[in-house]
Amino acid sequence: CPKKFYFVCQIIAPQAASTVSLKNWFLTWGDTDNFRLGCLVLNMLSVDVEDYYQLLSRNRLGVEIPPTHHVVENTLQILHILQGSNTRATFFVLGTVAEHFPELVEEIANAGHEVGTHGYSHRYINQMSPQEFSAELSLSLSILRDLARQGVIGHRAPAFSLKADC
Repeated sequence: CPKKFYFVCQIIAPQAASTVSLKNWFLTWGDTDNFRLGCLVLNMLSVDVEDYYQLLSRNRLGVEIPPTHHVVENTLQILHILQGSNTRATFFVLGTVAEHFPELVEEIANAGHEVGTHGYSHRYINQMSPQEFSAELSLSLSILRDLARQGVIGHRAPAFSLKADC
């Protein structure tokens, strides 16, 4: 068993008082020598809900295409697998996907999973002004919160574009 457990989180809004809520910090759990009943095991699973070729088209060809039914089919397969193992995950959903396939976000939430945002259009944070980022984030959160009927507090930066100098 490792001596320490680390978890990196990006939180965009406060969580309930019973959970940890920090923005861009490392959380450290105590030394396992103090746990005599065994090791603390922390498993986490998250899924980006996006059409990768939609992003390739924009980034490589300069052509915007809408999300396709493939994102729905692939996500439903993942939901089925998770249901079979009684596993919960966080699904980071693009706002554009939520707009085109609102029933997908509802299905994710109704299955007991957390819904997080992956931005509205998968634009890189380090290539947006603070005002553009705020507008993109607000739009995505509004759409997802309405569809998921739950608080949306998690954010995953597209392509790891959240850098220290942003």
